[in-house]
Amino acid sequence: MFDIPDGEFERFNSFLQTYKKGAPIIVEGVQDDKGVFLLRSGKVGVYRQQGDGRGLITTIEAVNFFGEMSLVTSGPRTVTIEALSEQVLAYSFRAAEVQALMNDPKWGYMLCSRLVMNLKNNQEQIFELVGQNKALKKELEQVQENTLEVLITVHSTHKAMAAGTVLNAREYQYMIALNKLLENLLVKRLPGIKEKLSILPMAAWRRLNDEGIVPIILYKFLEETLKPSDKNRL
Repeated sequence: MFDIPDGEFERFNSFLQTYKKGAPIIVEGVQDDKGVFLLRSGKVGVYRQQGDGRGLITTIEAVNFFGEMSLVTSGPRTVTIEALSEQVLAYSFRAAEVQALMNDPKWGYMLCSRLVMNLKNNQEQIFELVGQNKALKKELEQVQENTLEVLITVHSTHKAMAAGTVLNAREYQYMIALNKLLENLLVKRLPGIKEKLSILPMAAWRRLNDEGIVPIILYKFLEETLKPSDKNRL
């Protein structure tokens, strides 16, 4: 916000626009030719669409510029700006009329300051988004790892039961078919996982047992059923 004497604005009277509270001045996603605005009096809110609704990013009070990104890009507006005060006075300068501002070093400095501030804010938002993305990626990887452990544990349990339980032919075929179903589901839903589909080593079972996850009766069964080579894979 800049402190400017009232007399400085008289030359811009032909550009003056008046907005009532709640009136949209620029709208996100809409391409217009309104150019850059110089807020003479009042306060405006800057909003951006977020999911199913919209969120307030910041507010701008007079005297200041807004909509200045239209000077560097001809694309649609990236935010919505609405009047928050009962009455907002703003000067609208289209691209061809900005020279009226730039002829005075003071206004040129103000406008450049606003552009630099926008650049700084955008850079901070990018860094924040990168940080959030890294955190989300790490969380997703952990969820995938946990899900994989659950599925492989079920898969391995079925293999061990099929190998170590006395079953009749029909029961054995059922166990084999069920295990094949799990294997096909894993391969289909988690591409590239096939090479990891093996009997869970005894070391992993011990870790699960230490966490109190594996029932004792199942753990003893697995100790008796798994091959010696699997038992030694610590």
